[in-house]
Amino acid sequence: MHYKSTSYNRHYVKWMAFGRYYLFFQLAETCRIFLNL
Repeated sequence: MHYKSTSYNRHYVKWMAFGRYYLFFQLAETCRIFLNL
């Protein structure tokens, strides 16, 4: 049970990091398009 909980937490942290990177990428793309206009 403890191992499963630890595995779930590691998976959750990985997806949170991915989400943060994705939001940053979207923000950068939006700024790039806005500057091109």
